Amino acid sequence: MTLPGSGLAIDATGPPSQPPDFGFGIKRGKFDHAGFGVDFTPPTQPDLFPPFHTALLSHIGASVGVNPLRLTGSIGISAANLVEEDGALFGVFASAGEKYTLPANAGPELAPLANRTFDRFSLAIGGTAKLKVPILGEVPLLKAYGLYEYPDYFEFGGGFEFGIGFLSLKGGVNGFVYPSDGTFNLAAGLEACARKIKIGYKIFKVEVSPCLKVGGVVSSKGVAVCGVVPIPFPVVGAIPVTLGAGYTWGGKLRLMVFSCDYGPYEEKSRFARTAAAPAGATSVTLGAGLPAAMIRVVGQGAAPQLTVTDPHGNDLSNNADAMVIEGTEPDVTLIALRNPAAGAYTIAPQPGSPAIAEVATAKGLPALGLKARVTGEGRARVLRYSFAAAQGRTIRFVEQGSGVLRVLGAAKGARGTIHFTPPAAARGQRTIVAIVEDAGVPSSEVKAASYTAGASRPARPRSVSGRRRKGKISIAWSRVPGASRYEVLVKLADGTQAFRTVRGTHATLPDSIPAKRGTVSVDALGLDGTRGPARSARLAPVKSRHR
Repeated sequence: MTLPGSGLAIDATGPPSQPPDFGFGIKRGKFDHAGFGVDFTPPTQPDLFPPFHTALLSHIGASVGVNPLRLTGSIGISAANLVEEDGALFGVFASAGEKYTLPANAGPELAPLANRTFDRFSLAIGGTAKLKVPILGEVPLLKAYGLYEYPDYFEFGGGFEFGIGFLSLKGGVNGFVYPSDGTFNLAAGLEACARKIKIGYKIFKVEVSPCLKVGGVVSSKGVAVCGVVPIPFPVVGAIPVTLGAGYTWGGKLRLMVFSCDYGPYEEKSRFARTAAAPAGATSVTLGAGLPAAMIRVVGQGAAPQLTVTDPHGNDLSNNADAMVIEGTEPDVTLIALRNPAAGAYTIAPQPGSPAIAEVATAKGLPALGLKARVTGEGRARVLRYSFAAAQGRTIRFVEQGSGVLRVLGAAKGARGTIHFTPPAAARGQRTIVAIVEDAGVPSSEVKAASYTAGASRPARPRSVSGRRRKGKISIAWSRVPGASRYEVLVKLADGTQAFRTVRGTHATLPDSIPAKRGTVSVDALGLDGTRGPARSARLAPVKSRHR
């Protein structure tokens, strides 16, 4: 709507995300709610503090509802077109006999409280802020809410996620304080990642995206902290390990490795009530920090068509991290979730769908993260390994190669060693395969390591010499690295031969016919008997002396 004779333009359709009770509504023939919202179109936004023209009103709204009495407000302010702030105010005079559930489409400011049921006087405030930065555009600085419920319960939460150059930051904080009940809980987390950093050293160059994750909780039960720490190991190098510690007040300090289970140290809010599930619906609860999860729903007579709502009241039908699968089993619908949020998921059959007969969940295990290598030489080898251990996960290592297929052993613990002797088979490439089983069911085969069986072929001696004197042939040669023994062969022109195996670098053999020409050959033997190439030298005949 544009007012005649002025530049003032008003978008009377209201804000894009309608707070509760906007518009006009009647229930059971009686007035239920009424409200309005107005967006002011630039450049005709009202100046809140003229003549500075720095704080401009971008939108405003208010509403009222009854049964129970409730009030809602919204306001948006643009500060010099650099910072935009949006907020929503919600209040309800509810009681045990007249409860009120906040709608799922209450808007982004109050989304953390969607489907929340109130049974006493409650006041909620939610808001976001955006900073307009050249090149980067709009950077979200804050997304938070606060809640007060009579008589002295306070709840709060918020998060942020933005990037600056190669660095991205993501984190959040939430908690509650209930003084009269003597309980409180505060949880926070931060993840900082450097995106696609190229690191070069000599002739090598790699592209990495290192991340640092830390988190913690403090409550009326105890305190716990956790993070991902790179721990150096002598053989396999640095391994990122989830490491933390927890302490219950008056108890003992406990170490947490490969997990961050805050459960024993968290206080649960008694006011966190959600709306009753729809008719025929059920719910499942997933813990925090799962990389994936699967929900299996069995219908009565056919695969059910489902509506799944996450712990924040959001429908998962448009979520990129959720997938619905049918046809794998009769009467079964599968819901696959990636990085699911912790909390209760409501599963309801859609209109006309078969009823739900059974629901089961499978929680995803952490990534395998297997690292392995074979050390040692000859017939004394050691397989060194490390991986992310998880309940129900086992690994068996199998050696494969030409004419070889055998089990080396099973992993014992998240890291360890297996000593083994390569079988006496042809020299060649061997592969160590890890057969991974989750809950007793083989889930994958992973190439863990490889090595070359048999010692390297010894080199040829650099020099060989033979000397004939007094009916003896003295032979000497240069040492060959890695050789355990040497083979010496003397051949004379008449076919006479002499052979010796020695450990040193010289040998003496009898000279049966000094007048005959001949040759002497020397080759090296490896630790496993592998023979290297031979090097030969000529033997000149010994001339007779006549008086």
